[in-house]
Amino acid sequence: MSNRECVLVIDGDSDTADVLEAVLAPTGIAVNRLHEVDSTRLASVTARPAVIVLDVESSAVESPLDVAWDGVPQVIIGRIPLADSGDDAVYGDTASRRWLAKPFHYAELIKAIHSLIGHEPQ
Repeated sequence: MSNRECVLVIDGDSDTADVLEAVLAPTGIAVNRLHEVDSTRLASVTARPAVIVLDVESSAVESPLDVAWDGVPQVIIGRIPLADSGDDAVYGDTASRRWLAKPFHYAELIKAIHSLIGHEPQ
């Protein structure tokens, strides 16, 4: 592939981006990081990510809907909303969204990223 696949990590002060960089970079997947989301910061990301990893508890984002990058799969880390929220398209696992409750294992996160990108780790 001519363009490197990229994972965009949006979180506050966790080690998630560093761990993902260490694991994914050798497989050819780049990792970018934003501490907060606003239109200026999103505009600074030059490559459209293959997956967005969003920690809703340690970033300034309160809802996955705040990260409206149309069509980009997401892994959302944090408290999983109640199933009776009435909006499974937002709060349930779908073909393009995975939820990971804290505490989580990085192996779970990496597996979710690979499943959303469409290939398994080598």
